[in-house]
Amino acid sequence: MFSDFDLTLEVDKYIAHPYWPERDRVVNIRKASGVDRCKSDDTRDKTLRRYLEKIELTWAEWEALVQLAERQWYRQNGEDSPIIIPRHHLAGCLVQSCTSAPAGCKFPKDAFRSLVQLGDLVTTKTQPDTVFERFVRPSDAKTGKPLSNQRSLRSNQVIEQFEATGTLALDMDNVKPDAVQGLLKYAGKYTGVGASRKMGYGRFTVKTFAAAG
Repeated sequence: MFSDFDLTLEVDKYIAHPYWPERDRVVNIRKASGVDRCKSDDTRDKTLRRYLEKIELTWAEWEALVQLAERQWYRQNGEDSPIIIPRHHLAGCLVQSCTSAPAGCKFPKDAFRSLVQLGDLVTTKTQPDTVFERFVRPSDAKTGKPLSNQRSLRSNQVIEQFEATGTLALDMDNVKPDAVQGLLKYAGKYTGVGASRKMGYGRFTVKTFAAAG
């Protein structure tokens, strides 16, 4: 039997960096067209336009696709609605922490998602607070394989110092609430949620964890 629990996290700083279906299509179009191998802006423009014409995609449709691909946040409902931490981000954080957590709050990684059903967490933010910029090696978006040794400037929007609230459902026949709460506390301190976790982003503390109602 599953029972709902209310959860509130206090998050230090968070980067979402979503990989949208539109981003995948943009990556594939750029790769297939060969635009990134061109040496000049003029050649790149002509090469891309020729390829778009070949696949019957107008320039306006391409620009709209790029705009959708570059969205930096998951949101509750539309562009001006609250930013959310999607359930798959929190699930990834907790699953990564399952086997390294202290005794008493370890879970089998392959079973965790069936024992603990997570919901999206709604934040108190609607707009970013700052931008995180750094130089990184370009890599294949799917495989992570480096594409060049030359660093390029990357930037991501950041939200800071906020609460995120939502619910999760626990399989009460097989899961102890205290164990899940312990895993959340460990994951918030040592793993983090979202992108750039190795750089210290996504750390959180558990403000509330209690049976719903």
